[in-house]
Amino acid sequence: FTADWVDGLILEGRVFGVNNGTLTSPATFSGAMANDEAEIVIDIPDGTIGIPLSIEFTLSTGTTGLSEMVAIASSTLGATSSGASLTVYNMRMDAPFSTQATATGSVTTGGNTSPYSGNYIEFFRDGYGTDPSVTGTPPPVYRWSAKKSGFFPIIVDGGSIMVFAGEAASTGFITVTWAELPEGYIK
Repeated sequence: FTADWVDGLILEGRVFGVNNGTLTSPATFSGAMANDEAEIVIDIPDGTIGIPLSIEFTLSTGTTGLSEMVAIASSTLGATSSGASLTVYNMRMDAPFSTQATATGSVTTGGNTSPYSGNYIEFFRDGYGTDPSVTGTPPPVYRWSAKKSGFFPIIVDGGSIMVFAGEAASTGFITVTWAELPEGYIK
């Protein structure tokens, strides 16, 4: 049996995931996009490497206006002061490793440090080109995958993965997966 590197990390128990919104309880998003109101903040502490692997964002309800989603990797910790604490799960169900990260969802105004300082990259951005009213139409779904895109940022010595959404009065679901490795793996 041969597995690619990401599949090997999953088999080893080094890939984690978090949801903002589950089953029939969508998350409530902040509305207009602002750099201090992330929909998900994943803080990767010093001593741990974090590699984003996938993001899926489904808009469940919306009003009017355009919707978009942005994912950012930053050397700045999100340092959230508001929002809901989210549970991080190991993608291997017997969870041989525990996450070192913390995750927060639906951060409100001024609730996280801007990721636009230090070293950062918007590694994914997508949007819905017209009014995303979801009544009677398939909801917008935005997806990013490290395997499909062919690249991924690597967070070393502390930093964050943040997902932002811009759409007034919206609800939905976000799932983010990432790998965590001891810092010595690549230094």
